[in-house]
Amino acid sequence: MKFIEIFTKNKRLFDRGRVYAGYYQIIGTSLIMMKVFNVSKWYFYIIFIIVVFGVTYLLGYFDDKKVLKEELKQYSEKNPVMMDILAEIKELNEKIEKNNMEGNR
Repeated sequence: MKFIEIFTKNKRLFDRGRVYAGYYQIIGTSLIMMKVFNVSKWYFYIIFIIVVFGVTYLLGYFDDKKVLKEELKQYSEKNPVMMDILAEIKELNEKIEKNNMEGNR
């Protein structure tokens, strides 16, 4: 394996692990905030954690619907293999359109 392949594979694994570790961090931070504000009722903990997860879910939903598409588009524009494939597809579409126009005459 090339160095870059090993690096990207391990980076992806660390990134995914960091996402899951973030869930525990959210719960821990919310519990600390509740202690700081002297909240002693247990149901406030549950409500606060649900609200934090709800906000996190909405941010993730927005990221999935809006940001991710643009991010992937920019990544593919920087990928030379993808650009070669897109160029070949455009060339094939032009040939097909040209043949269709010649056939209609």
